Amino acid sequence: MMTGAIAEYYFKRSPYDWDPVTKTFNFHGPSTFPTRYTTAEDIGNYVLEAITAPEAANGGFVHVQSFEASPEDIVKAYNAARGGRVTAKLNCLGSLKDAEDKLNEGRAKYGKSEWYNYLRYSYQYHIPARSWDYEPVDVARFPNVKQTSLEEFFRRNPDV
Repeated sequence: MMTGAIAEYYFKRSPYDWDPVTKTFNFHGPSTFPTRYTTAEDIGNYVLEAITAPEAANGGFVHVQSFEASPEDIVKAYNAARGGRVTAKLNCLGSLKDAEDKLNEGRAKYGKSEWYNYLRYSYQYHIPARSWDYEPVDVARFPNVKQTSLEEFFRRNPDV
């Protein structure tokens, strides 16, 4: 199952992407470039639908998402979900080329055995560059799954 970025990871587990204290979203590239996200709950629901589908025994890949959002969309949805009580900010860390350069520098410096020292740049480059995007998105195959919106994700997660 291909899911795009997992929303809970970005906003709850990765201080490189989301600063939980300052409510700042860090990114490389244009602030208008969208990223595909899927919530953990939606992933679970898609998995249940996929493994119980009549064609499940045939195997294959399933491509799903909850929503697409650019960094600008993230700030707007966060601010709307918080009703103006808290305001999110954006922090552009550089261009996509900058992220790619940091990734290549990390690979050269640390090699494969210390991949954890530069892995974040792989995500910071490939996700906004959309080099890992997948088509088609199979959401329509699973009408029983109600996709979570970005604003709904923020409302359901007040700790973010």
